[in-house]
Amino acid sequence: MAALSPNDRIEEALSAPEPFQFLLSVAKQLRDEGMHQHELSELFDTFRARQENEADETRINAILDTLDFIVGWCSPGNALYQRSQIPKRISYQVWRNNRLFAQLARPNITSWDSTGFQ
Repeated sequence: MAALSPNDRIEEALSAPEPFQFLLSVAKQLRDEGMHQHELSELFDTFRARQENEADETRINAILDTLDFIVGWCSPGNALYQRSQIPKRISYQVWRNNRLFAQLARPNITSWDSTGFQ
């Protein structure tokens, strides 16, 4: 039996009732198999874009949370890559896109400051 592709593994993880832990596990496996941080973030960002119009936010939230671990927008000890391989400009764009989407998905968030949404 052939090994599942990265896309198939992510699809499988997204089918779980609580997909975050499964997605994080897939991200760790792909990293350990040699996928670069930039490739992994682009892969997950593709899945994020596919989920934008879904009524159930469980999947998109799991993808966004996993992206935080991939790009390093989490506690340093939890980041999947200890030194960011993503140029700061790209890393910021991914983070900004994730947070702008989060703001649109949660209309009660109304203001922004240098630390994030309030």
